[in-house]
Amino acid sequence: MKSQARIDEFAFILLAGLVFIAVLVWFYMTPGKISVSPSSITLSLTPADNLFFYLNLSGESENVSLKAVGDISRIIYFSENYFPLANSKRVKVGILPQIGVYSGSIIVEGEVDRIEVPVTIEITEAPLLKRREIKPFGAFRLESKAEEKIFTKKKDFEVTPDKIVSLSADLSQYLPFIKDLYLYLKVEETNKESPLVVRVNGKEVFKKLAAGIVKIKLNKTDVVNIEFTASPTWKFWVKPYYKIEEARVEATISVSSKKVFNFSLSSEEVTNFKKIELAMFISNYSLPIPKLLVKLNDKIIYWERPPLKSIVLNVSRDILGMPLYVALSNSISFEITEKGFIDFASASLAVYYS
Repeated sequence: MKSQARIDEFAFILLAGLVFIAVLVWFYMTPGKISVSPSSITLSLTPADNLFFYLNLSGESENVSLKAVGDISRIIYFSENYFPLANSKRVKVGILPQIGVYSGSIIVEGEVDRIEVPVTIEITEAPLLKRREIKPFGAFRLESKAEEKIFTKKKDFEVTPDKIVSLSADLSQYLPFIKDLYLYLKVEETNKESPLVVRVNGKEVFKKLAAGIVKIKLNKTDVVNIEFTASPTWKFWVKPYYKIEEARVEATISVSSKKVFNFSLSSEEVTNFKKIELAMFISNYSLPIPKLLVKLNDKIIYWERPPLKSIVLNVSRDILGMPLYVALSNSISFEITEKGFIDFASASLAVYYS
């Protein structure tokens, strides 16, 4: 009986182990789920509007496919309709300028998901609108590049176990633009009797024998407070020391030029606003041409790699599909979001209203 009990106990343990392994296999082998936004789309457009919208996908799947069903399959097309998904992706959906009312769905299929996004699009004849050219902007350049910036430095000082030297820097103004942040040390002389100790914001980040150039990567934070000292030693008859020729906090920062133009509209133009027309003519650019970000009153109306010569936008909605709102005082801004440059020979803006 005892032998039978041992066998039953062993069988139970074996079964439990197999179940645990099966759960792990299921957990790690099951494909991740995906999500899509917006969850539904309703648009009322004219052939003069920007005839496109975006689908935002997130999650993970080795294969994702997009398909239009219903009437909308006659007028919409995808920038991509079959691709792997890792984290997130934005897909541009174009619309053909055909008058009518179209309904249907976009089917998004992953390895384990099938998501249906209802779509209704109405395209009507463009009404006769009044137009006023607001002003030309003239020539300007947009540029984005990386450069080194020294935030603070200290020269010619000595540290010992009983002598601490401090260094601080305020990075808050540049924090969004910092790519890499470092502490550079140039050790001029030491007796190598104990490690050099560096503390940043109270936390020890370096404790080693040091000589020559020392480079320590720092975490990005608003304020950096640094303390230098030498570690105590059991040799009571010697005094460890480090003579530092220079210590500096330095970062690689992204520097991007931005052009902002302010303009005014009349009460009639604000009340009866329909769209803006933006024309831009490019004279020179770096390769690949960087993505251009255009905002109207802080709402994104364009964020793409522009054509190489010119671009004309008729905009009544932002890139999320929300209607544009204007006021008596407005601003439009231009910047690039990748390394490179674009030279504009000219740009002009017009308002359309009923």
